[in-house]
Formats: sequence, C-alpha cells, structure tokens
Amino acid sequence: MDRQKLLSFALTPALFEEFFFRGFVFSSLNQLSRPGAILVSAVLFGLFHVVTGSVLAIERFLPTTLMGIFLGWLAFRTQSLWPGVLLHAAHNGLLLMTAYYADTLKEWGIGVEEQAHLPTLWLIFGAAVTVISVLVVELLARFRSPPSTV
Repeated sequence: MDRQKLLSFALTPALFEEFFFRGFVFSSLNQLSRPGAILVSAVLFGLFHVVTGSVLAIERFLPTTLMGIFLGWLAFRTQSLWPGVLLHAAHNGLLLMTAYYADTLKEWGIGVEEQAHLPTLWLIFGAAVTVISVLVVELLARFRSPPSTV
C-alpha cells in the first residue's frame, strides 16, 4: 500500500471524525455531565460506524462505541483533540494495513479473517498498550491545571 493512500485513508477520517465527535458534538453537550457527554458522543460515534455503504454492520457498534469512550476520555483529560486524532489515525492505519497484508499474515499463520477474534497475543499487547497509555495520560494530566472543556 503506498504511503499517500495509507495517510489519506487513515488520517483524513480520523481528523474529521475527531473534530466532529470530540470537538463539535462533545462540546455541544455541555448541559450533561462530562461522563454523560463522553458516553453520548461515543454512542453517536458507534452508530455512525454501523452503516457501511448500504449494509448495517451492527457488530461494529460495541467496539466503536468503546473506542469513542476512550477517545472522549482522552480529549477530556488532555484538553486537546490532537492526541485523539493521532490515536484514531493509528487505529485506522493498523486496520488498513491488516486488511492489505492479510495474505502475508496468513502465510505467517495468522489468519485474522478466519478467527472469531484477533489473535490472543495481539489482544494482550493491545490491552497492555492501553493500560500504559491511560497511566501516562493520567500522570501528565495531574501536572496540568484541572480539566476544563475541550
């Protein structure tokens, strides 16, 4: 996959979706509590990703909503949309690369499309990176002033 395609398919949606969901929608929900605003914007984010072309992919709702919760929390704790844009773009890029290199992964004995879920090692690695990231964001946020609106 060439770099321009990867960059445009990974970064462009991340940029627009973060500015819309964590920027516009999240900040528009100021009458709700912060957890409420994070949850509502995440559910809308999940619903947005259920429609793929003319097909409803309802199985995408829960993981995308969970990603939206994490991205909303990240925007709230860092008081910036940019960490979420970066994470969202990295997520999109990894999904694109996994799909593009599916045959290579299959040759290596990793048949992602044939499994009910990702390989266990990938899940453990992803969970560890997530926990470490949350700890780093929390530690950095404690050195800042109290969180405000995004």
